[in-house]
Amino acid sequence: MQSNPKMASLPDFRDFALKTMSLTQFTTLDAGAGAQHVKQLNEEDFVKIRLKHRGMANLKYFKGTETAILGHKVAYPIGLGTMPRQGQYHIDGEVAAAEGAKEAGVVYTIDAARASKPLQEILEASQGGLKLLRLCPYMSAESKTQALKLAATHKDIIGIVLDFNHNAKIDSLGTNIKANIPTAQWRLGDIQSIKEATKKPVIAQGILCAEDASTVTLSGADAIWVSNSGGRTLDATPSAISVLKGITQAAKRANPTVEVYVDGGVRRGIDVAKCVALGATMCFVGRPVAWALHYGGKEGVYYMVGTIGDEFRTAMILTDSMDVSKVTEARVIHQRPDNFAKL
Repeated sequence: MQSNPKMASLPDFRDFALKTMSLTQFTTLDAGAGAQHVKQLNEEDFVKIRLKHRGMANLKYFKGTETAILGHKVAYPIGLGTMPRQGQYHIDGEVAAAEGAKEAGVVYTIDAARASKPLQEILEASQGGLKLLRLCPYMSAESKTQALKLAATHKDIIGIVLDFNHNAKIDSLGTNIKANIPTAQWRLGDIQSIKEATKKPVIAQGILCAEDASTVTLSGADAIWVSNSGGRTLDATPSAISVLKGITQAAKRANPTVEVYVDGGVRRGIDVAKCVALGATMCFVGRPVAWALHYGGKEGVYYMVGTIGDEFRTAMILTDSMDVSKVTEARVIHQRPDNFAKL
């Protein structure tokens, strides 16, 4: 990593990956479903949201970027989300990513179905770092049972993620990436049964509408995760950020204590600030995990998190948000139909 160029932002990590990965590897990582409209919207819709600049912030009262997820303290409202088969980006794969996340003080998501390293190895290498364990409905009964037993007994696993997404055909790859996997889906009853079996919180991932947010929350989900799988689901959904506020409101009506997570197009610290302002407890990044691993393994992941974390800190200061709880919709400028800002 020492010989690699310095990175000023997450897009720099992407540019490095574009220049140094094979074309096939980069295209597979970067592609979205269909014509990639949703993947593009995930990033473009952040630009439409403006933040209110406050020029008289007193740093004497700045309390930092720390927050909490499921009752556990983290350095930022930023987490490392789902990214399958991380061993293709660095020899140490998920082990390196989990270690980098631990060092950076953020939560790391282990993909139990598609990890390139054994779950136990990942956990042992990054002992003490917070983890979410993501399960997919198409896992074998034996794999699910083993994963749930591990989740129930390992203190670093603070929550179970149930993925309600289904990936779609990716035109640029000419394939359906789940074509050989039997059709399967979680049932609402699985939320409560898994909570009872593991005594751990359950997060429902892949929520994109208010109806589903209300349903899974009333069914016992401790958190909902707004996600269109990085633009790899139906190529006609809204961007994650555009539905975040409405979904948060629906979920909070069902259960005021439910947490809301989001991923999809988060590339800068100001994106994190916008997500938090519109109701997110935690923002997750996916593809940047692969870029950072490719850039420098464990150190690359730590560097990437620090980069977006520093940007978030700056956004907090420039909006006069002295702690994360002050990053609210009051910091958002809503555009009027005539395109003039409502201040």
